[in-house]
Amino acid sequence: MANTHFWKGGFSLMTKKHLPLLLILILCTPIYSQDQGVAPILENLKTKWKSVYDYSCQMQSLNRLGQEVDKKKLDFSFQRPHKVRMEVLDGPKKGSVIVRTAEEKIRAKKGGILGVVAVTLDENDERVTNLRGRKFYEADWGSVIAEWLIAAKNGWAMERLPDENYNNQPCQVLLAHWKDPRS
Repeated sequence: MANTHFWKGGFSLMTKKHLPLLLILILCTPIYSQDQGVAPILENLKTKWKSVYDYSCQMQSLNRLGQEVDKKKLDFSFQRPHKVRMEVLDGPKKGSVIVRTAEEKIRAKKGGILGVVAVTLDENDERVTNLRGRKFYEADWGSVIAEWLIAAKNGWAMERLPDENYNNQPCQVLLAHWKDPRS
């Protein structure tokens, strides 16, 4: 089974110049010709990511492990060097908030009436991970791009699909196929 993440949102550069979508920054323009492979696109993502200082977005996360399914809608914010805030908008643990500070401290609180009390968690605490054991703060684009670069070198099947338009902007589309051995 695969992890699937859908993204839509915005970001700002160090200059605080706001653009409508991180997706447009890293996947759109310049558009490579269709005959170029996946590697140049991944390298372009890596290069463009270096200019991103912070961003926030809403994302939908779907994780499966065997018969267990975890589907959530999240409000996600990132700021360099690696500060992250995630709030569960819909799904299990709705209303819960978890934050990773610049000092790498993790603070969390449950949604609802129990959300009055915040707790400090260790980075290895299972409550900071998803169903598959991935830490919540590794859902940022920098971590995902780094993972894709390594995975491409280690044999993930990736293919370039035809370009699409998103908000009237031409975008490159990559499809990654993988199966987690724990599935």
